[in-house]
Amino acid sequence: MKRLFFLIMSVMLSGLHAGTTDAAYAAYKKGHAGEAFRLYRRAWKKEGGTKAAYNLAVFYEKGIGTSRNLSEAQKYYRIVHDRIYRIFPIRKICDDPMLPYYRKTLQKLAEYRKKTHYRKLLREIDESCGEQKQWRLEANGRYLKVCPEASVIPAADRIDLDRYDCVLFRKYPRLMKEYLHLYRQRKQFLLLAERGDDLEAKRKAVAAHRRIKKIVTPIMRHALKKEERCIRKARTVGELSHCNLNYVFFADYVMGCEVTMEGCNFSPDPEKACEEERRFFAQPLKEQDRKKAIDAIREELRKGDYFTGDCRAQY
Repeated sequence: MKRLFFLIMSVMLSGLHAGTTDAAYAAYKKGHAGEAFRLYRRAWKKEGGTKAAYNLAVFYEKGIGTSRNLSEAQKYYRIVHDRIYRIFPIRKICDDPMLPYYRKTLQKLAEYRKKTHYRKLLREIDESCGEQKQWRLEANGRYLKVCPEASVIPAADRIDLDRYDCVLFRKYPRLMKEYLHLYRQRKQFLLLAERGDDLEAKRKAVAAHRRIKKIVTPIMRHALKKEERCIRKARTVGELSHCNLNYVFFADYVMGCEVTMEGCNFSPDPEKACEEERRFFAQPLKEQDRKKAIDAIREELRKGDYFTGDCRAQY
């Protein structure tokens, strides 16, 4: 994931051109096709956005605001395909707000270029995204049965509900509703921002980051207290490490940071390293180590420092 300062600098350097695509769409809705086409061309030249490229493809294909030109239409459809598929794996394409337009792009490329590759890719995406959607629906459905309080979250924002303790939905329903909405927005805006093709998305991604940072304190305090309870019950070094990792993974997920973990399997001699790790984690936990870990948690609670690893550099 690109650093937040990169997003901020990108917005500062390109703010003069933000919103051109929206202006083009507004002109089109008012019936000013020629003006819309001109604005989409400007957006493409100045911003290089996938959305602008897609609309140019459609305008050239149908002759909206310009002469019909299938060669140009194919060129821009190809740009949309290159921008989306060659950068992200399918699992990310499924969450990309450009997915409906990408599906149409593949259909058009299959029609014009007469290659089965595009139809095969379209089937693969539909199958993968369908399975992902079904899996999420089933997982969220199971969670809602044991935690009906989570039903306060709109269906569109129900992403991995089971990552959160039910008590959070009971105690902070309004907060969780706002946070999960921001989480989904941030995820989609970052897809656009990381692709480097939507300047407005960069600004919105930064805004979502900052807002999340301001509101997540109750969520993170709950997670730290949960870690403390876990450590109090730990009997081995491995159990203490597990308590800590649970918090790290949760914090990274909430804050939108990449998880960077290296285990024994990354060692030049993984068999030996994993055996040494197993023996180390099997050691009984010393009370001074337990106290040290709990004191560290209380210090984090006192300071309000809920970031871990790369998150500290990112925010």
